[in-house]
Amino acid sequence: KQWYQRRVRGKVKVLRLDERSGLIKARMAGAAYSVGDLLVFFDAHVECSHGWLEPMAERVYLNPSTVVCPCIDIIKHDTMEYPNNAQQEIQKGGFHWGLIYKWIPLNATQRALGITAPQASATMAGGLFAMSRDYFYQLGTYDDEMKIWGGENLEISVRIWMGG
Repeated sequence: KQWYQRRVRGKVKVLRLDERSGLIKARMAGAAYSVGDLLVFFDAHVECSHGWLEPMAERVYLNPSTVVCPCIDIIKHDTMEYPNNAQQEIQKGGFHWGLIYKWIPLNATQRALGITAPQASATMAGGLFAMSRDYFYQLGTYDDEMKIWGGENLEISVRIWMGG
């Protein structure tokens, strides 16, 4: 058995597509294959810390039209050190007029709410988020004609604005 099959004992199913289909079609196939109420999308490079799921799941449970994008901690590329990320500046997602994603620092009022408080955001990083399965389908999922990485975060964010 694969290592993940030994560790999760049937709680996680792995879907392998017959051919390379691209990021969006793979995510949509995973969503269609899922049976739970909560969808969690993580890019392959994302590594989770202990206790990562519960706060995200709670926010979606309390408001099914909430889409949760967690803070992205930094791992130093040259030493692989995992610094005390509680000291890093918390930011939210945005974009400039060229529709390129960028990080925006929180203002003083937002920072005063604390590092674990939810923050409204214009857009989100596309590689890690959780949302209600029903809400994902209510929004219309992804545009299945997108072929390359890079626009899915803006595309799903616009759908959330229009449907949320």
